[in-house]
Amino acid sequence: MGDYIYNYTGPRLSPVDISSYDEAGYQNLGAFFSDFTGTVKNTAKSLSGNFLDENLLTLTITKALSEKENFADDVTYNPYNDMNLLPYQDQMGNFMHSRSKEETQRLLEEMKTNQEMYSNVPAAIVGRILGGLTDPSSLLLFTKVGRGLITGGRLATTAKLGGAIAGEEQLKRMVSPKRTLSESTIITGAGFVLPFVFGGLNSAKTKSTFNKFDKKADIMDDIVHEIAHHVETLYTEEIYSDTTLIAEFLRKRSQLEFELRSEGYWTDQYDFRNMKYSKNFDEFLYKRVGKNMLSMATTGLFIRPYASISMREYFATGFEAYYLGQKDALHRISPALYQKISDLQKEHHV
Repeated sequence: MGDYIYNYTGPRLSPVDISSYDEAGYQNLGAFFSDFTGTVKNTAKSLSGNFLDENLLTLTITKALSEKENFADDVTYNPYNDMNLLPYQDQMGNFMHSRSKEETQRLLEEMKTNQEMYSNVPAAIVGRILGGLTDPSSLLLFTKVGRGLITGGRLATTAKLGGAIAGEEQLKRMVSPKRTLSESTIITGAGFVLPFVFGGLNSAKTKSTFNKFDKKADIMDDIVHEIAHHVETLYTEEIYSDTTLIAEFLRKRSQLEFELRSEGYWTDQYDFRNMKYSKNFDEFLYKRVGKNMLSMATTGLFIRPYASISMREYFATGFEAYYLGQKDALHRISPALYQKISDLQKEHHV
């Protein structure tokens, strides 16, 4: 055999070959553990960051420990003329109220921190949920005082629970100005809607009511949908710069117009190539055309009818489908959108 060892699946290998294979194996193993460690770190960062950003107690403590600086007003400063913000033109809404370069720098650091917090979307969702479940209003329900909130008639329960959650949400907005209005609106609305729909939360009918409500609305859908809009804001350039997603959306809009005209609807006064939200277009689809006909016209064309409303909703509904069990359907109906979300997931772990 000499200096060679026989390989039953191919040519003979020398000891030098075997040594190089071992080295490559160690490198691959090291890369695996490095990727795994990075994923764990990103998951922990997203989970903890969103927990801290949702829970009222942690928000208050964080604000107390790291009070923001009082930036001096610079009357000559205009964020739209700040050369440092040229790469962030699509996110200028974060800086439009800045009064100085120093404040802009702080806002830029906060924006980057928020991007890191959403590096793992499933972990971010779990963090938000855990933060909300450990809020004072939630923990209060396990006390004698809290039980009083879930007693009485439907309207009384709705008023008490909804009022408590609305007050808590207002406090969060005072403690954390970056908390979005849409986020607060969803949570406050849920605080009033849930107890009203469920009736008496401590009644014997609660279980069956939960099952009925599950068919009408899924709060998780709304949460993921809002996260989708946030992700779109963070990675606008990556999502739309190559225009493949825009082209796919406009093709579908053109096909939708053809389908509606075939059914006898006049569409000349509506711009089907306008990608932004339009109230008139929304009312045309949902009031003039109607939900039933719109559902028929968009079947196999959009993941669901609301995806046809605007470019932003097209992305958000696709994002929602991708993460809530409709990947195959999204891949079949909107392949470019599916690929774009997959790329974001691989690149940023969203």
